[in-house]
Amino acid sequence: MKKLGIEVTFVDSDSDEATLNTAFRENAKAMFGETIANPALVVHSTTKYMDGHVTSVGGAVVDSGNFDWNAAVKE
Repeated sequence: MKKLGIEVTFVDSDSDEATLNTAFRENAKAMFGETIANPALVVHSTTKYMDGHVTSVGGAVVDSGNFDWNAAVKE
């Protein structure tokens, strides 16, 4: 990426909000987040199911009904 003039900052996926905020630079143009597929997570990739040749991108949040969405929302 550096050869293309793009600088990147990596952070651990379990970083707290303060750490994430310090990783952003003033000239940031994009953010990319990725998680490893894991049955314990609620976000799933639908891309491989909708389109196997990478012309579409999607995702879905799946909840068993036990997740407290109100507690997860920060005001």
